[in-house]
Amino acid sequence: MPQNHHRREQEERLVQACQRGQKGAREKLIRYYHAIVEGHVTNLLHRYKCTHLISEHREEIIQQIWAELFNRIHQFPPDGFSSWFAFLRRWRTLDYIRKEIQYQQHHSIVNHDHYIYAKAESANKRQPVQEDLLQKKELRLELRICQRQLPVRQRYFIELFYFQGLSYKQIAAHFGIQESSVGTIHTRSLRNLKKLLKKRQK
Repeated sequence: MPQNHHRREQEERLVQACQRGQKGAREKLIRYYHAIVEGHVTNLLHRYKCTHLISEHREEIIQQIWAELFNRIHQFPPDGFSSWFAFLRRWRTLDYIRKEIQYQQHHSIVNHDHYIYAKAESANKRQPVQEDLLQKKELRLELRICQRQLPVRQRYFIELFYFQGLSYKQIAAHFGIQESSVGTIHTRSLRNLKKLLKKRQK
C-alpha cells in the first residue's frame, strides 16, 4: 500500500511538471511509462490477432500515443492520470488497428487467415468462399466508416448492440435511460446508417 501511494504521488508530480512545461519533464514521464506503454500495445496487438504489426508498427503506435498524450496533457487531472492514460493508449492502439484494416481493405489485401479458412472448404468452392469473405469484410468496413459519422449516442448504440452483443436492457443501463427509449435509438441509428451507406455507394 505505501508503495502504491508513493507511485501515485510520483505520477502526479511528473504530470504536474509536464503541465507546467518544466524542462525535461516529458522525457522523465516517457522513461517512467515506457515499459508499460510498450507492454500494453503489444498485448492489444496479440489480443486482436495483429501480431504482424508488432515488428514494423509498434513503435509508430507508441509515438502516436505519446503525441496524443502531450497534446491533451492539460486536460488530465494529475490524481486520475493513470486511468486516463490507460484509456488513451487503448483507444489510440485500437484506432491504429482499425485504420490498418481499412488500408488493407482499400488495397484488396486478403488476410492470410481468410485463405486458410477458404482452403478448409472444398477445392471447388474455394474461390466463391474467398469472394464471400472479402465482400463481408468490405461491408463491415463500410459500416464502421459510416458508424463513425453517426451522432454520438447512435454510434455507441451500433457498437454495443451489433458489435458487442449487448441487450436492450444492458444498453439502457449503460446510457442511463428507459429500456423503451432504446428501440427509438435503434430505429434512428439504422435509418441514418442506411442513408450514409447509400451516399458512399453513389
